[in-house]
Amino acid sequence: MTFARDPLSERYDELAGTRLGEAIARRGNTPRQRWIYSALPRPDSSSARAARFLTMNAINLDATDKGGLTTYQRAYQRSLYWNAKQLGISSTDAEWCLQVQWGPDTKYGRQVGIRLVTRAEALRHVRRKPKSARWDLTPAARSGAAADGQEKTSA
Repeated sequence: MTFARDPLSERYDELAGTRLGEAIARRGNTPRQRWIYSALPRPDSSSARAARFLTMNAINLDATDKGGLTTYQRAYQRSLYWNAKQLGISSTDAEWCLQVQWGPDTKYGRQVGIRLVTRAEALRHVRRKPKSARWDLTPAARSGAAADGQEKTSA
């Protein structure tokens, strides 16, 4: 069975690629100066075309997952990581890793920050987390994971 990306994530590829390009340009800066912040607005679903797309793909934009992200926010995050992987970022032996940080909702949309950190910085960040918050050690901490420890169900 071949892997197929979800259609909502694919719609964020251009925006995600632009943000990653900005993050790549800031790699030489200090860790605090590497952050790229933007607002991710809720997609407009009022047009007939958008409504058809959402209905055909059984997408509820406002459904919230265990991690507190809505369907469209999670789709944007998947697109960020998918695009990063295409560029060789955040892969198993990559020099740079993508870090995503979600902020509050504003009138312009939910704030999201991204930056690239070195592999060593990423490992330090992960090791500081308690075991219960580490998705690699705790299946229940994964987005879409069942409480009984099943594997992640959404890409």
